[in-house]
Amino acid sequence: MPFIRENKTYQIPSVIETNGQQGMQTLDQALESAVRNGIIEFEEALLRAQRPEDLEKAFAGRNLHNGKPKEFVGKAD
Repeated sequence: MPFIRENKTYQIPSVIETNGQQGMQTLDQALESAVRNGIIEFEEALLRAQRPEDLEKAFAGRNLHNGKPKEFVGKAD
């Protein structure tokens, strides 16, 4: 992956996103997982996300209570 040498660093996030089976994940994917597992609150994830609009889409339509998806309330409290 000579992305830096070839000045194609803009492709790195895409490569990371599509290679999850090899253990790669973006910061935003890690934040989404942390919210789903009740480790952090949704609002905190939004503050830290590189693309908060994508994180909002991932949780669109979910009833968030105290920053956590409703189905996870109480798991990490």
